[in-house]
Amino acid sequence: MLRVAIPIVIAIHLTAVALAQSPVTLDLVTVGAPGNRATNALETPSYPDTPRGSVPYEFRMMRTELTV
Repeated sequence: MLRVAIPIVIAIHLTAVALAQSPVTLDLVTVGAPGNRATNALETPSYPDTPRGSVPYEFRMMRTELTV
């Protein structure tokens, strides 16, 4: 068990060091149109009492999904 754990710990450490040294940039986009209309009950039949889609402010999010 110990023979397997040591190489894994070393690999994790080396990966963390490499990531810490390389700059990470995120491709962010601004989602605008604050105050846009929320959904109505006919547009969300599964949850008719929960309006969705309206955000009262601009915000930024990544352009693409990030997975590990």
